[in-house]
Amino acid sequence: DDIEDEKTAKSKIDEVLRAKEGTKQKKVKTVRTTKYRTLEIVPCLKLEPPLPPRCEESETSKQTQLPQFVELVNFPQARYFNNCVMCDDNEFTIPKQNKGVCNNCDTSIWVVSGSGLQVKWCKGCKNFRKWYEFGAKGHSSKCECCRTQQAARYAQAKKEKAQKETLAKTNPIGTDDATA
Repeated sequence: DDIEDEKTAKSKIDEVLRAKEGTKQKKVKTVRTTKYRTLEIVPCLKLEPPLPPRCEESETSKQTQLPQFVELVNFPQARYFNNCVMCDDNEFTIPKQNKGVCNNCDTSIWVVSGSGLQVKWCKGCKNFRKWYEFGAKGHSSKCECCRTQQAARYAQAKKEKAQKETLAKTNPIGTDDATA
């Protein structure tokens, strides 16, 4: 009985996939990331266009706790087959530091199914963050916290470089401080 249900679910999914592909035939992979693809609800859904430029901060989004990364992943086993853990596809590259999230999915805004919370991948934190934490630059690759940290590191490096240059100008090579 369970086998028949799984077969019908698999045939429905294949039917939907064929309808999406239209006339274009795609080579079917023999290795699947899950034993059976089912029509169950995934933890996160991709926010469809048109997208607003940024997320407005609200009391509900502030109070809602961000789930752990493993709870947000749609296809946890996909990583073992070099597929994206969010879309279960290998069409886009997956950087090693992205925890299995492809380049297409790390720029997308995701809606958590249970709470309606909008999340986005932060390349600085290397984790999902609430979308309102990206501030005015809602479609940037880093949240506000990571952007300010990066700006501070850049300013510090620039300051150290300027100090080295002034030290080199005041102390040219070939002169000895002890003999002067």
